[in-house]
Amino acid sequence: MTTFNSRRIKAFAQALVCASAALLTPAMATELVGRVVDNSDARVFSGATVQVRSNAASRFDALTTDDEGFFRVSSMPSGAYLLDVSLLDGRTFMARLIIRSQRTTQFLELDYSRAVAPDDEY
Repeated sequence: MTTFNSRRIKAFAQALVCASAALLTPAMATELVGRVVDNSDARVFSGATVQVRSNAASRFDALTTDDEGFFRVSSMPSGAYLLDVSLLDGRTFMARLIIRSQRTTQFLELDYSRAVAPDDEY
């Protein structure tokens, strides 16, 4: 009887340790690397502002593209996002992004020549 109980206690303890490890391990998030370009004339937009939001109330900090048009968001969980892009000359456009898998890095090219005017829908 004692052997049976000690096996059950040991099995329960192992299951508890595994469950605790799974709960305490942070969910993997994806690094987003993006670039703002205009492929119709092979131009990149440095200094553009990219605002990433997951819904109307949740926003990431505004990002500014570097000299080659790149921006980076270090930690994005799975979900749907709206990216509002403002160029230095005042033009704006938006893009929608869905991150489904937990890739280490996801690349996104935001092409002004293929963009539509921003709207308030999400």
